[in-house]
Amino acid sequence: MDLDFQPSPAEENPGLLIRDCLHFSDTSLLIPGYLLRFLPYFDGCHTREQLVEAITRAANRETALGLAAHLCETLDSAGFLECESYWNRRDAVIEEFRRAPVRHAAHAGSAYPDTEAEIRAYFNSNLRPGSFARDVGGDGMIGIAAPHISFEGGWNSYSSMAAALSKAAPDSLFVVMGTSHYGERDRFGLTAKPFETPLGRTRSEPSLVEKLAAAAPDATIVEDYCHAVDHSLEFHVLLLQHLVRPDVRVLPILVGGFGSAMQAGTTPEADPATAKLFSALREFAREEGRKLFWLLSVDMAHMGKRYGDDFEAQVSTGRMAQVEETDRARVEMLAAGDASAFWDDVAKRDAELKWCGSSTLYTFTQVYPEARARLLHYEQWNIDPASVVSFGTVAFTGTE
Repeated sequence: MDLDFQPSPAEENPGLLIRDCLHFSDTSLLIPGYLLRFLPYFDGCHTREQLVEAITRAANRETALGLAAHLCETLDSAGFLECESYWNRRDAVIEEFRRAPVRHAAHAGSAYPDTEAEIRAYFNSNLRPGSFARDVGGDGMIGIAAPHISFEGGWNSYSSMAAALSKAAPDSLFVVMGTSHYGERDRFGLTAKPFETPLGRTRSEPSLVEKLAAAAPDATIVEDYCHAVDHSLEFHVLLLQHLVRPDVRVLPILVGGFGSAMQAGTTPEADPATAKLFSALREFAREEGRKLFWLLSVDMAHMGKRYGDDFEAQVSTGRMAQVEETDRARVEMLAAGDASAFWDDVAKRDAELKWCGSSTLYTFTQVYPEARARLLHYEQWNIDPASVVSFGTVAFTGTE
């Protein structure tokens, strides 16, 4: 279920591009269009003979036997079939991450450059914090919510984030908390590993990780493999290293989607394990006080064909104009400190809006019930011609 399926990016080679989001396999396969009709036979319910019979109806028996064998061998060697070789590969990759002394940069060279000089030039050329400095406001900021969208799609929001980060002390412990794109729902993924990027190595907090895990063992996964591949924290850590210092202190937390609470029509803290984790985070925040600065990795709505909708989405027009109103209304709920109204709206509209960060924001409200939000910047981006992601920068201040 960790496989990602996308239309071929090359018009001259139509078909389906398959890759493994969790990087148990580094292979990408392009399945030609004429073979797509046979992929449903690899569902664990059909036999190889049924696959051969289906191909035979489109060709002769000899061709069908060869093509079926070729498909099976290709998908298996790529690590795309659930079988013994896949499970062995998966277990080996997870164990390799557990034993690694650091969390290596997974997206260097693809989502951003892979050398320090190029990264510095990349950020210096595109970040414009001075243009947003007037909107940041005074002191008292305890956290920022900012996107994890591709850098090229969100430079304005990232620039606003950079301006807001000027309010954070460089020696702060930055709690970088974001959506777990691939992890278990209702669970919090922790790691004591420092992040290593082309800009350097962060400082980790293993004792705090152990303390949180001990306080809520049923809600946490220590050394969660999802940390190895998820971009939602890596992008923010990289920006912290560029804007603050390469060896910045970081406590990384991945948050599941609280899907069980949505299905049950309850709040996340109705689950005793989640309630314990919220309590542990509140105690942690109380003990650390102003030493902490929170960086929340949050994208908002995901609309259009790419995300399963039956319509094409365009920035700020039609449905997306209505989405902007809803996005802003949710932030206003956080500005009023009304976490209950925020969660009620998330539970009601999640299937429609598909926010990627609701659980992260709600967790923060449970740690700091007194916090108040202020929207510093909002924008939408056509990630492709028929799909839009909305996001922005939100500052949180305490009421003390």
